[in-house]
Amino acid sequence: MTEPVSDDWRELNRAWWDERTPFHVGSDLYDVAGFRAGRDTVEPFESALLGDVTGLRLVHLQCHFGLDTMGWARNHGASAVGLDFSAPAVAAATGLASCWRPAFRSRPSRSTSTRCSRDSRPSCRTVRCGVDRPVRLGSP
Repeated sequence: MTEPVSDDWRELNRAWWDERTPFHVGSDLYDVAGFRAGRDTVEPFESALLGDVTGLRLVHLQCHFGLDTMGWARNHGASAVGLDFSAPAVAAATGLASCWRPAFRSRPSRSTSTRCSRDSRPSCRTVRCGVDRPVRLGSP
């Protein structure tokens, strides 16, 4: 049984991600320039695990600034929604999405599949954080 997470820890965690988002967006690790040039951010093992997602609606929990979410939509034919609790991360995702998807809308969507970041799988069972707003990508 897991212990309840305190509000102090949640706010500390949110502040940590808020602070790191601009560094991650500009880092070689995330390679935003490569993404803008068409690089697929979805790892081959992730694609193999989920199989063909063409036409499916996916929800990506803890999407950070949405590169993988956008990768599923742009390179694999899914309609994807990214959820994150960091306002700077959502703002960065919105900016990146508008660069490649002019018809981008930010609104909730019903989902048929849920995807958790490879770094967040243990917490997927107990996600109880607030979401500032969803980032909706891909075809309606």
